[in-house]
Amino acid sequence: MVQFIKYWWAQGYEGIMAQVADMVEREQGRSQAEETAEAAEGLVHANAEALLRRIVAHFQHLFAVDALEGVLPAMNQVTPLSAVLLWSVCCCMDRLTSCLLRVSLSANHW
Repeated sequence: MVQFIKYWWAQGYEGIMAQVADMVEREQGRSQAEETAEAAEGLVHANAEALLRRIVAHFQHLFAVDALEGVLPAMNQVTPLSAVLLWSVCCCMDRLTSCLLRVSLSANHW
């Protein structure tokens, strides 16, 4: 606690006021972010059906699905594909980590 007081005392009046202003600005930003999130949540609840239609339309656009009946089969194809891609990325990261570890160990060996 003593170090904290010494730090604030060393800052002088201008330094303390600048830090207080920074804290107030950060709190206002956090408060605005909370208000924005609450407003977005309210919009989602108020317009859930419209939001769902937009999500489905976007999916149809991304995956070239013409009819609404094709959305679920397309989603069933995307899900396993995303799992395979995730598994592939994990394997690549594992290999890369082991290679980097070997390089690091050999560099330290010399």
